[in-house]
Amino acid sequence: MNKFIFSVLLALALIVPVGAQVPTPCGTAGAPPCPITSAQGVLDLMTKIFGFFFGVVVVLASIFLLYAAFEYVTSRGDEGKIDKAKTIIIYAIAALVVAAVAYGVPAIVKNFVG
Repeated sequence: MNKFIFSVLLALALIVPVGAQVPTPCGTAGAPPCPITSAQGVLDLMTKIFGFFFGVVVVLASIFLLYAAFEYVTSRGDEGKIDKAKTIIIYAIAALVVAAVAYGVPAIVKNFVG
């Protein structure tokens, strides 16, 4: 008798969905992202990617600038350490410039496309 009841309950559980959810449209909270179907979708994706990497580069460049400043202050007149600190500062500033230009790429592409 217990096996019969268990079988009936199992069959009902498989047939009747309990707590069925209505699928949420893409792009809303908790839903998968929408597929890219237009040029605007590509631009939005580029903006997100470049924005993320711009933030990473700014943080890393700031860390390297602080490190270079520390090296410069603690060099005690050693020309090798001073040159090393200046080189790090130049590369960190160049990275910031490149990141700023890359951050503006979606806007440039948007002007040409749309």
